[in-house]
Amino acid sequence: MSISNTPSKKDKFLVSLGGYDGNLFGVEVKCNLAFLSEQEKKESPKKKKGEEDLPVPVNEEEEQAKADSKTLKRGFYTHSKFAFKATEGSIRCMANCKRFLAIGGYEEVIKIFDLDKNIEVGELIDHKGTITCLKFFQNQYLLSGSDDGEVFIWRAKDFQLIYRLKLPKASPVMDLAVHQSGKIALALYKSNHMVLWDLTKGKSKLRKKVRSDTISIKWDLSGKHYLILCEKSIAVFSITEDKPINIISFEEKVNDFDFISKSIIQTVNEDDGEGESDSEVQKEKQEELDDVLLVLGEKDHLHYIRNWKTPNPETTALKTNLGRHRKIQVTPCNSAETSDSLLTILNSKGVASFMKASDLAVQVYLADGEHSGLGSDSEQGEGENDDSEEDSKEEKKEIAKDKENVEEIELYFPKKLEYESKILTFCISNISKEKKEEETKRKRKKSAEKPKKKHKKQKSEE
Repeated sequence: MSISNTPSKKDKFLVSLGGYDGNLFGVEVKCNLAFLSEQEKKESPKKKKGEEDLPVPVNEEEEQAKADSKTLKRGFYTHSKFAFKATEGSIRCMANCKRFLAIGGYEEVIKIFDLDKNIEVGELIDHKGTITCLKFFQNQYLLSGSDDGEVFIWRAKDFQLIYRLKLPKASPVMDLAVHQSGKIALALYKSNHMVLWDLTKGKSKLRKKVRSDTISIKWDLSGKHYLILCEKSIAVFSITEDKPINIISFEEKVNDFDFISKSIIQTVNEDDGEGESDSEVQKEKQEELDDVLLVLGEKDHLHYIRNWKTPNPETTALKTNLGRHRKIQVTPCNSAETSDSLLTILNSKGVASFMKASDLAVQVYLADGEHSGLGSDSEQGEGENDDSEEDSKEEKKEIAKDKENVEEIELYFPKKLEYESKILTFCISNISKEKKEEETKRKRKKSAEKPKKKHKKQKSEE
């Protein structure tokens, strides 16, 4: 199965990885995240019946990867950018914006690095505890939390401290989640409390009690919901309601979660390849689609969850073969509407693995298509069985059991990064996106300067 859309140049991502021994690594990842065009689909070799459409792996040797343009077009290429000792202690958290990278750990200091020059440009020493979380907002502000119970807001332009957010009773900060508007942020504390902070005034607006096994908190892509991750469950809250609208439970411990944009899922579903249905029916199905929730199990599973706002979400278990998981991140490329996203998973051994979000969606889509016929004979049987509601309920339960007993989908990761140092955390920035934004700003400045020059020439002539 191929995905059709407007092709673009290869996307570049800068992956920064922090080690347990204080080492900092930087890797440039190049990959083509644009969907295949109609011309590329015709040029691609035809597949035999029953052959799966999996990502093409790239040869590990850089010379062969450069020479093989066809493989590089749909694969991954990595290039080491920097590697140096950043701090004496372990790197516990990090965040980046444009060329600046902020790291924090047990030294109670936030270090700022210039990634273009690979040098340290300064330190933020106002915290009095271990730095636990760092978050940038649109290259404008940096939010930091530590064991001293304080949340600081720094201006990214010159890293001046703007606000100190502190509760009456200090408690270590576990996690931070900044809203897409930049006006509010959620802070998770070790005292089993969650606080909604007003970033424009530097005051708390809401305080809520959470479970003792709470791990992290995050906004969804729309900004209308926030999710609280616990050891074996995820609670979904609406921004307008106090109580959770849904609770998703798991049999195993879960460590992290993220989202895949519904635009990618919509593109996968549109390129079914079967007979076309009515346009109105397609529009209704597209409106019903929602962003996919990816939940990272502690052991070896990735849970692909649809309709996660409803009481009965659709969950597909995926086997990664990566061992114990630590962190997951989905990074969009240039345009979330027309292109793909980069999926990165870090395991407990410090190995970072990459794949395209669309490849994950396609594998789940194909697996669902193979198992969608389970129980279809009973639904199309004689009318006598349809008379009783109890029989239909039992049939649905049997179909659900059959789907659970189906063999798990094993994922293939075309690229992995492994280091001698144990990697604790990572962060990713889209280099190609930032370069495009800078180019558009330069063009706007030039266009604004041109009429001024003409006006000056006219005055001099007069």
